[in-house]
Amino acid sequence: MEDMDQPTGLSRKRSREDMSSISSQNNSHQPSSTSATSDNTDSEMKEPPTSRPKSQAPNITGFNLEAIFHPKFENENQNDQQIRKDMITKVSSQQGYLEVTLKHSGSLMLWSGGQKFYSKNSTSNLFTAVGEILLLQHFARAWGTTEEDIPFVRQKVQECSDYIEQHRLCLSFEVVSTVLGHHGDIPNRNYLMLIAVADKNQERFFSTAELTAFAQKFRLPHNDAWLYASKESVEQLFELYDTTKETGMASSVALWLDNSADGGIVASMYPHAVFQGEILEGLVIRYVPYRLKDGVAQVDTLEEMKRLGDASKEIWKQVPPEKTLNLSPTGNVWNLDLSAISEDESAFAEKVHAALDAFHGTQKRQTTITSIKDLGVDILGIAKEIIGSNNANGESVRIAKLIQQLVDLNIKMSFKVIQETSSAAVGEKATRYIAIIHIHHDESFQKYYRKTKDTDAMSLFRGFSIELMNFVPDEKLVKRQESSASIEAALDHVHLNQKVSSSEEKLMLKMKFLPYMVRTFICRNGLSKLQVSKTAFEEYALGQLVKWKISEEGINKWMPFFKGYAKYCQNLQVTSNKYLHTYNEFSKLFQSGEFQVEDSGNGTFRGVILMVGLKKEELAALSNYFAKELSCSFQKTDCSSLTRDDFVRSLQRSEGGLICTANITDSMKKFKKLCKDFQDDVYTVLVGCSESELESSLIESQAASNEVRKTLGIAKGLRKTKSQLHMISKASLSTTMEGLKDQEDVVNAIKSLRDAGAPKEEDKRFGLLVFFPAIPGQGKSSLCGGLSRENLDISADRKLIIREGDKVQGKYYRQIEKEIISTPACVFIADKNVPPPSWHTISDLCLKSRSIAVAVVPDVLKDTIVGTGLDKCSYPLSLHFLAVCILRVLQRPSSTHNGKLDISCKEACMVVVKFYCFYRHKTIDHFNFSDRQFGTHNGKVIKIPFFKDRNTVDMDLPPDLYSTLCEAVQLQTLEDQNKQVYDSKKNDMENNLRSCILKYEAHLQSLVAPIEESMSVFQEKLKSIVGSIRDLQPCEIDCLSKMNPSEKNPRIKLASLDIDESVVRMALESIQKDNAKVRFYLNKREQFRKNDPDNIGKARFIKNTHCTFAHTSRNNQKQLRETFDHLIGESVEVHIVSFYYAPDSAALGLEFPSLNTLGSNISFPKPQNNFHHVTIFCGAKVMAHMSNDLPERCEKSEAELVILKEPIKVKGTFSFWHS
Repeated sequence: MEDMDQPTGLSRKRSREDMSSISSQNNSHQPSSTSATSDNTDSEMKEPPTSRPKSQAPNITGFNLEAIFHPKFENENQNDQQIRKDMITKVSSQQGYLEVTLKHSGSLMLWSGGQKFYSKNSTSNLFTAVGEILLLQHFARAWGTTEEDIPFVRQKVQECSDYIEQHRLCLSFEVVSTVLGHHGDIPNRNYLMLIAVADKNQERFFSTAELTAFAQKFRLPHNDAWLYASKESVEQLFELYDTTKETGMASSVALWLDNSADGGIVASMYPHAVFQGEILEGLVIRYVPYRLKDGVAQVDTLEEMKRLGDASKEIWKQVPPEKTLNLSPTGNVWNLDLSAISEDESAFAEKVHAALDAFHGTQKRQTTITSIKDLGVDILGIAKEIIGSNNANGESVRIAKLIQQLVDLNIKMSFKVIQETSSAAVGEKATRYIAIIHIHHDESFQKYYRKTKDTDAMSLFRGFSIELMNFVPDEKLVKRQESSASIEAALDHVHLNQKVSSSEEKLMLKMKFLPYMVRTFICRNGLSKLQVSKTAFEEYALGQLVKWKISEEGINKWMPFFKGYAKYCQNLQVTSNKYLHTYNEFSKLFQSGEFQVEDSGNGTFRGVILMVGLKKEELAALSNYFAKELSCSFQKTDCSSLTRDDFVRSLQRSEGGLICTANITDSMKKFKKLCKDFQDDVYTVLVGCSESELESSLIESQAASNEVRKTLGIAKGLRKTKSQLHMISKASLSTTMEGLKDQEDVVNAIKSLRDAGAPKEEDKRFGLLVFFPAIPGQGKSSLCGGLSRENLDISADRKLIIREGDKVQGKYYRQIEKEIISTPACVFIADKNVPPPSWHTISDLCLKSRSIAVAVVPDVLKDTIVGTGLDKCSYPLSLHFLAVCILRVLQRPSSTHNGKLDISCKEACMVVVKFYCFYRHKTIDHFNFSDRQFGTHNGKVIKIPFFKDRNTVDMDLPPDLYSTLCEAVQLQTLEDQNKQVYDSKKNDMENNLRSCILKYEAHLQSLVAPIEESMSVFQEKLKSIVGSIRDLQPCEIDCLSKMNPSEKNPRIKLASLDIDESVVRMALESIQKDNAKVRFYLNKREQFRKNDPDNIGKARFIKNTHCTFAHTSRNNQKQLRETFDHLIGESVEVHIVSFYYAPDSAALGLEFPSLNTLGSNISFPKPQNNFHHVTIFCGAKVMAHMSNDLPERCEKSEAELVILKEPIKVKGTFSFWHS
């Protein structure tokens, strides 16, 4: 089909996003992207002061809803069985019926008519572009047959668009495609499904009846719906789900729904099995109440659905599922084959946007990001003005109150302001401003819901966009009233339900099927567990199956599959957005009998074998033979490359041992250092290393006398090793397995190693790791001091281990790791302050040791704000708590504390304040450890009485004490932000704190609960938790755990500032316009743009353009997390100031005009590399990091430099890259 003329409806702004933006779309509707039109935040809740003069700033006097989607499902964590009972009760008493729909898996897109397409937190990006094309193609399929029909199809698109705009509707679609990342299965066709219609006037969503009627009016694709109107059919529905939960596929599920639904069926134009495929995510079951008339329930709602069902059959006849478009990779928007053009990922986004540009022409909608600061608009200030105004219209006031409520609840949110320009008339442009409200944390939806429940407050929508308006309220009110009336007329007899009660809203179930869950929640979301080890992945998979209450038969079926999958993926680079290719290939191999992994059991060797000879090349056959006989999983040939993780993995369940070969003269320094912590698990095998053998070999090779002496001395030292030693003669070496198995010293060594390294009978019970998210002075050592096996009722086959942080020599977590791993099922008490930067370490320990984390926290937490304006920060601990902790430290007599933190410590008070500041930007929601995953399980929480009265934290502190504490926290914050703080200032602050705390010593002491009470509560609650896990096997205990697959701790490779590749391209285009040499350089290399950016064997352009701030080669994991954790997702302004290029590499030079993030004003460090840059091109076999040398090469005339006359301003976003 041809593009007949310029459109009058849909459009977008060109945004050159490449396919790398899809990689973050894992288990949510819409991923975040790093482009200018991405989901990254633009302005934090704490808005910066405006920079535009008020006379030039838009005169914003109100807000309008622009795009909205359903709030978070409110009863996802409620009891499934109780909801079922309530549904059965209501249906059997004829108060309503159940409606069942299928869950399609894709990406969310919202359409407010015209050219206004939105993803969940953005607009004008690759996701909306793909969705817009699929919507246009749907209209072509629904209303057209040939090219001649295109004008009529255009007319239908415009009618639908006009209707949406006139009635202030917002349509939500599930965009199901092969090109936007993988979900449960690769769909058979690209399509979209209308899943919600929002009436912005009435702040509500259409019922299924209304949505279906509206969809049929324009032949939009609504979902299938099955209706259940009797107790018997509802009970049958639940029974059918329970019996097919583990095996249900789309065709079979649809068939039994057809056969059991007694209230009618409304058929979709897009049957799931035909369009998406057989892998079905699940069912959505809603209770729909009948209307009441004179207090009597009416069943005409159900009759309406039956009428709609009849209409759907007629549409099905006119647009049967087998009807297809003649798609082409070179087509226009009406017939462009998205799947075909996506095969070239580097050009996919370009082709999509080019097709839309050609379609829209000069009428396209232009959108640009503009910061609130540059716009000169204070959204929070406007909200306050609206609330206090008598002239603002109702919708503006309700939105303003919602914003104010979010601020009051300390909910982290961001505003992304979009300036939209569209054609209003010939030669004229109309400008609007859209603010997209991004809620950072899912738990905030529940927090807002709890606060506003049973009130008339506006719902906290997802995909929440508002228009910043300047309008006359009365005129708007008229339009709203007219549109409400016209909607009712347009939908004829379909009843417009008013908002139902909160109890009715809760009667909804999402019921998923196992074939989908194992793909998405285990094989995709578990990829990070594979980075830890195969064992971690297997335990994660088992935990999920048990959590889902899968039958023993189901577990026995799937666990061998997951073990094989773990082995298959071990040496592959599997990404979450493309994981299904790997999954499908493995499935074929597994079904053919490959990768049928058996448990290696107790026959597997555990530990590290260092095999040393004069030449390690001669040891290869022997190493392979040992690995085969001892079932070792790992072999290495460079002992200096071994890490602590290698040693730990060699001891873990089902991993097997490690063999490392080495030359006798190799440096053993690093290896020996590691051996200190693993002495009992390291075994040395010396091959041909007796004194006589070495002398003979060295003389034969004509080695120098000093080399002979040196080698003999090394061998002598190795023979004195404290680890188990085995000597094998050089004569026993053979290049064949047959030759080795008959050598007596080889056989004896293997037998001895098998016995020594054989694991003891595996203890599969879970242990406990008790830790304290605390600050000094909280009282943890007092609590731990009273613990014993007896008062915790710990059985004789478990150990109680208490390790005080100040008594452990060396790095605490490194020292305790091996102790926990080597003492399975123990109760380990980590008597140490564990602030947020160390929580991931606790998770890693739990993962490696099969332990359940138990967090010990004060029973009264309070979100506390310290500072004002841009310096305002939140803390989850009250200033009362901080004051008492400082007092307790000052009450410690001199030289009585193992860590020397007592009255004699010169900076004792500020040390406590420093620990308090580790919790900066955290809230009490972060202390919901029972909802936070540690290892493979959610944590448990023990709340300890701290204050006598729980209301203490709501009481006022003495003014001078309050102000002194605030000043101390703010001073520490400045130091943490690397701002200059003079020692004299810190000394004065320390003295002020001491005098003020001691001044109120009696008052503060009177607030605190007796330590005996705290100890008693701690012991009793810990005893209860110990009892709850006693003698329980993993499968049983996992049933008690709620796993959250989104909480992961993969290994960080680098801290990056991501800059969208499309922005980098535009910068290069700008540079080459004025420089012929650069233009020639880039044009000559354009042929390499299609090459895989990850294939270093070929010349290539870098797609994931970024500036490296810190790399794991120079920082450990703790340093990376402590420095950058709080910056992830934050955006900063970047100036491109230069372009370096050489024959084999090129990079853009960067400067940072400010070392504070946009909006939130959080300070950040400079990149650790001297040359701050973005690599854009690498030649064949040239690594990206080699671009660091470009400035030096430029000085040697080996590279060229272009300095820009004016910097190009772009935006970057912090992220972690994982290895």
